[in-house]
Amino acid sequence: MMKKHIIQNLSLDEQLALKMRKITKHAIPMAPLTEPQETLKAFRLMTHGYERCIFLAQKDKETVGFIMLMKGPRPSLARVMGAVSPHYQGVGIGYELWQAVLSNLKYYPKISQLQSRTFASLTSGKVFLERANFTLVEHMIWLEFDLNHELPQKIQEKLQRPELDSIQVISLQDLSKLRDDWEQVCWQLEIEASQAIPTQLGTLQPSLEEWRSVQATFQSEQTLLAVQDQELLGVIKLSEPRDDYVNINFTGVAASHRRKGVSSLLKSEAFKYARKHEVSRITTQNHSMNQAILKANLGCGFKETNQLLDYLYEL
Repeated sequence: MMKKHIIQNLSLDEQLALKMRKITKHAIPMAPLTEPQETLKAFRLMTHGYERCIFLAQKDKETVGFIMLMKGPRPSLARVMGAVSPHYQGVGIGYELWQAVLSNLKYYPKISQLQSRTFASLTSGKVFLERANFTLVEHMIWLEFDLNHELPQKIQEKLQRPELDSIQVISLQDLSKLRDDWEQVCWQLEIEASQAIPTQLGTLQPSLEEWRSVQATFQSEQTLLAVQDQELLGVIKLSEPRDDYVNINFTGVAASHRRKGVSSLLKSEAFKYARKHEVSRITTQNHSMNQAILKANLGCGFKETNQLLDYLYEL
């Protein structure tokens, strides 16, 4: 038992954030991670308001595990994220971290549900959550495209539609030169697209200020926008190249322009971005209930590689 080694942390610093990132990378190697220089900012954004539920596990003064509570899609639902170094798994550390969070939920009386995630390929994560009485409710499908291949012929033909000729794909910096309200329109489009995703758990709906803070962690070229006569039609947000791949973090198209080839156009530009950075794969995630988008991604040549399982804990 390690209870005496579980400590509360109310103030994350850069050194600790990078240690937590390293633990996550070793314990969950398939998880996409924030770039090292943005890790502290990302963790602080995610845990803002829930600082009483950040706990560390230490052994011989070394941090070997962590757990933290994060903002969920609504006040009654919070997300739980944690990991334990592989060498220290299976000895009760995860259980003690989990109990520490449960003991401090008294400070957050509005919370009635907790959400957590693990990969289908990660047996230890599934076993832990099921033993902690979490229930599997839905999942995200992980997809991958081999950039040594070209887009299917039917998608290439789709991109030749005359109605796409007047649509430009530009960067966020380019849009800021076209429109004074560029932040507002980007934020509104992302909210609109997120609300259209079919999911039992809901999606995060950041305020404009929260959106600005998150957007500041991305380079301008990582956000590509489909624009027609200065009207914003769609957005695709990409990760920085890492471990020979680029991840599509988010794709959204205005309701008025869905099923008209805008998403395919944005994906083709994302492929160009990835090839420019000389990676061999591009990945994305798809809600299991969003069958229309899943069909579209498979039609573009993506292949399923894993599943991210969403679990729910009722308080």
